[in-house]
Amino acid sequence: MSGLRSPIALIKHVRVENLSVSYPGGAKALDSISLELEPGIYVLVGPNGAGKTTLLDVLAGIRVPSKGRVVLNDTTSFYGLDERTRASIRRETIAYMLQEDIFIEYLNVIENIMLFRNIINIPTETVNDLMMKLGIYGLRNKPVTELSGGEKKKVNFIRSYIKALTSSLVLLDEPTSNLDWESTETVRELIRELNTGERIIVIATHDIKLLELGDSIVELRAGKLEKITKKHNI
Repeated sequence: MSGLRSPIALIKHVRVENLSVSYPGGAKALDSISLELEPGIYVLVGPNGAGKTTLLDVLAGIRVPSKGRVVLNDTTSFYGLDERTRASIRRETIAYMLQEDIFIEYLNVIENIMLFRNIINIPTETVNDLMMKLGIYGLRNKPVTELSGGEKKKVNFIRSYIKALTSSLVLLDEPTSNLDWESTETVRELIRELNTGERIIVIATHDIKLLELGDSIVELRAGKLEKITKKHNI
């Protein structure tokens, strides 16, 4: 898989068409969702169980929809591709910060981060700067198993941010949960810096402060798309 190049260098447009995802037994996590995404920030809001994480999973290419399509750049049906090709697109053009903090537990903080840095090949100074901004530079040699929930979230965000620097589709699931006010402000500013007009950024969150970043607010409820509010209408 590592030798396959992505057929898409940049994701400039995503079209979701009548997308549904069903659980075993028939209950729907997503029900006939349609929307279009272009460069900018989209904030997904809604109660628990609304389908926010499921939608991110589908956009990331890791949750096969029950029906409907995800079309990239108006030409490529994402789920019309085989898994190996979808994986190459994820690897080269998509950054996805999962809500769960998943680490290699026998590695320390900096080792977990540098796994991403070595793949992306950004300067070590960039990694150090991110760690200092989020107040975890002093934890670089600490086992990840000994981190608090907030510290794990910061490491998770830094890894995703590093990947986002070379990605055109950035998906963030609850990036500020478990963070103190100061760290939340730092994360908000770093997300804002990613919004260069060349990336599609989709954030699922319960944090009302993140609404300020959104060019569009996408409201989900019980798997259905309730409303999309453009920033100029807010």
